[in-house]
Amino acid sequence: NGSRWRGSLTTLNVEQMYMIETQTECEITLEGTPLNPAEHPITINEGSTWIGFPFAADMSLTDAFTGFAVNGDKVSSKEQNATYNGTRWRGTLNTLVPGQGYIYNSTTARTFVYPTGSSK
Repeated sequence: NGSRWRGSLTTLNVEQMYMIETQTECEITLEGTPLNPAEHPITINEGSTWIGFPFAADMSLTDAFTGFAVNGDKVSSKEQNATYNGTRWRGTLNTLVPGQGYIYNSTTARTFVYPTGSSK
């Protein structure tokens, strides 16, 4: 309302993505400490799941989802997407970027943990 947030959302979860609608362009700074991926498993539901990427460095889709992705899974950002064909990711999205959120589409529900470390 100009001075504080209102509504039922009171806590942000690092495993999830959030969308904020504003009337004017603004910058939001989030602060915190590095996290241990093993302490933050992410549950992917059947269909679409909004996931966060709470890391300080970029990570390739291949590294992020090694041993997890199955044929037909799709990851989308605001402007790019990629589909897993059973052996590799194909599309315009190649890298997960710190502070961004993604939509993970899958035909099966399951849980994964981001790997420790990062690369492009």
